[in-house]
Amino acid sequence: MSDPPAAPFPSDWQLRVRSSDGGTAGAGVLVSPRHVLTCAHVVCAALGVPWEEATTPRPGEPVTVDAPRGGGSWQADATVLDDGWFADRSPWDAAVLLLDGPAPATPPRIRRCGDVDRPGRAVSMVGFAHDELPAGTWSHGILVGRGGRHHEHVQFDVRSPTTTRIAPGFSGSGVRENRSGALIGIVCDADHDDRGFGVSGWMIPVEAVPNVWRGRIESASPPPRDSPRALHDLAVALSEVPTVADPDARKEFCALLDSRVRRRLRTDLPPLLFASRLVGQARDHGLLAEVFTVLDMVEEGSAPMRRAWEAAEALGDW
Repeated sequence: MSDPPAAPFPSDWQLRVRSSDGGTAGAGVLVSPRHVLTCAHVVCAALGVPWEEATTPRPGEPVTVDAPRGGGSWQADATVLDDGWFADRSPWDAAVLLLDGPAPATPPRIRRCGDVDRPGRAVSMVGFAHDELPAGTWSHGILVGRGGRHHEHVQFDVRSPTTTRIAPGFSGSGVRENRSGALIGIVCDADHDDRGFGVSGWMIPVEAVPNVWRGRIESASPPPRDSPRALHDLAVALSEVPTVADPDARKEFCALLDSRVRRRLRTDLPPLLFASRLVGQARDHGLLAEVFTVLDMVEEGSAPMRRAWEAAEALGDW
């Protein structure tokens, strides 16, 4: 008796753009139930059109998009919007496509990349560099800062010698912020070695593409920095992080903190009171980001830590 066929995995919001010969031109990401964000040069590759930044006109022909990460047979045609071609204007290598039918998945949470002056934010992306691996391969990196050929673009560096390098097939891939899981940009370029592999790449932040989110992007206008509600919510979220909730783990964590914060904290307080005082001391010295980075290192990306990051974002620019 044969085994029943395996059920396909649900598709996610990372799509693939196909070339006219059935190969892979690059990737694209859902930004609404009917819109896909990708690179302009990926569209050109899919159509066999020469790519020349600033001079390539908007293609009128549709490209084929599919969802191999779902393991199913979904496929659609997608056409560049009249106002969705950015080969000749900022951000210089982006295209917004309209699907001819419903998307196979729910669009991701989208948030602004925002400040990149403090390097070290961890990101991940999945690209389609090998046709024999249709579900894609993952690469992990850290944001470094603005750079590349255009000021709008943000550099990321592959952070481990064992992770997948940025190769053809990653262009248009969604850059996911690890701590929130949100889409913050798309891969647009890489610095390749003589084998075609990149250890440094550049992304286009979502906020650099006008109207890409169609009103879905998270607001960049957070509650006031000293909002009592925002501060209370942050303290509650922190108190639920295991390192903060456990007295012994809390002591080890505090030993890693800047002395200006550490010497004013009592580790024998109830978790919520300790978390509230930790937030207050860290903000007084402008060290909240540093405290969160240390705690995140100890927590190794736990779910409560991700919720604490989300609560901290409500305080705006720390």
